Amino acid sequence: MECTENRKFDLNGIPDKLPEEAWAAMKAASDDKDLGEFREAFKVYSKAAPQATLVDIEKKMREEDFNIYLIAMEKPIGDIMCLISLQGKLNCKYVVGFYYNPKPQRAALRERWPASTEDNLARLEDAGLPYDRQIPKCINCGEMGHISRSCKEERTERERVEVKCVNCSAVGHRARDCPDPRRDKFACRNCGSPEHKASECPNPRTAEGVECRRCNETGHFAKDCPQASAPRTCRNCGSEDHMARDCDKPRDVSTVTCRNCDEVGHFSTDCPKPRDYSRVKCNNCGEMGHTIRRCPAENSEESDLMGGTDNYNNGGDDVGADAGGGWGASEEAAGWEKKKKKKKKKKKTMTRFFSPRQMPELGTASAVWEGEEREQRNATEAKRTEDFRWLARSSLRNTE
Repeated sequence: MECTENRKFDLNGIPDKLPEEAWAAMKAASDDKDLGEFREAFKVYSKAAPQATLVDIEKKMREEDFNIYLIAMEKPIGDIMCLISLQGKLNCKYVVGFYYNPKPQRAALRERWPASTEDNLARLEDAGLPYDRQIPKCINCGEMGHISRSCKEERTERERVEVKCVNCSAVGHRARDCPDPRRDKFACRNCGSPEHKASECPNPRTAEGVECRRCNETGHFAKDCPQASAPRTCRNCGSEDHMARDCDKPRDVSTVTCRNCDEVGHFSTDCPKPRDYSRVKCNNCGEMGHTIRRCPAENSEESDLMGGTDNYNNGGDDVGADAGGGWGASEEAAGWEKKKKKKKKKKKTMTRFFSPRQMPELGTASAVWEGEEREQRNATEAKRTEDFRWLARSSLRNTE
C-alpha cells in the first residue's frame, strides 16, 4: 500500500546556514549564471527556510532581478519516480526547472511552457522536484509493489544479447575464451596469410564470409548484390561505359521519345501531330499552355506602349489635342518613353560587346554599324507611329 503522507527528506548531507546566507549564495550564483552553484544554494535555502514555497521563492527572485527563473512544466516521468514539493507533497503535476530566460529557447519546450507569468505561478503551486518513489517494480509483470522474485505470475522469457567471438565468429563465447588460435589482424583478408596484404594477394578474390554493404547479407560483394538497382546506361547505344551526352555513335532515332505525342521513333520537331500547347512553358511568364509569342503578359505590355484602348476617344475629332492620351501627342505622353529606354539599354549592351577599347581593330566598323542601326531603328519607329495613327483614325470613324 502506497503512503500518501508528506515525504520527509534526509537533509543531513546539506550544510546548515542562515536563510540570509543561503539567499546571498543563490544571488551570487544567479549573477554568475552558474546553475550548478545555484542548485546547491537552492537546497541549502530550502533547508534553512522549510516553509518557503516555490511560489514565494519565485516572487522574491523577481523582486531582486535574478538571472535564473523557476519554470513549471508538464514532463512525463517513470513509474518509479515521483514529483515532490519542497514541503514533501507527493504526486505533484508539474516539474520545476531552472532556466535563464522566461521564454522558451527551444521549439520542443514551447508546447509545455507556461503561457504567462501568472500561469507559471499557478503551476508552481502544484509543482515539485523528481525523487525516487521508493516502491519496487517487478520486471516480470511490470506491476508496482513487489520484485520479480516474489512475483506470482508465470516467468516470461526475455531476449538476451548473444555474445559473438571476433576471432572465430562463433556465438557463445568471447575472443578471450576462444579455443582457436588467435588470428592475426594484419593478415590478408582474402586468404588469411600473414605474409602479405589483401591488395597484394595472388589468389583470386573470394566472397566467403564477406558481408554485403548494400543488403547486409554474406556471400557476395556490394557490386554483385542481386538487390542493387540497375546501372545507368547510355540512352543512345545502351552501353554502361558512358552517358548519352558522351556517346560517339550516331543518334538512334528508334530510341527517341517525342515530347509532343510521347511516341517513339521521332523528335518533337518532326512530329506529324499538331503541337500540344498544354506541354509548352512560356519563357516570359513561366505558365504552361502558350509560347512567348502568344504570351498575354507580352501583349498587355504592347497595349500599354500603344497608349491604351481608352485613349482613342479622349480627344474627340482632334486626336492629338490632349497631350497625355491621343495618338498625335508627344512620344513621352503616348508611352514611347519606355520603348526608348528599352532600345537604349539594348544599344548600350551591344556597344559594350563591340567596344573599341576592348577590340581596337573593329573600332571603325563598330561606329559604322551603330550609325546604320540607328537609322534603321528610326525608320521602324516612324512606320509604327504612322500605323498607330491610322488605327486611331479608323477607330474614331467606327465609333462615329
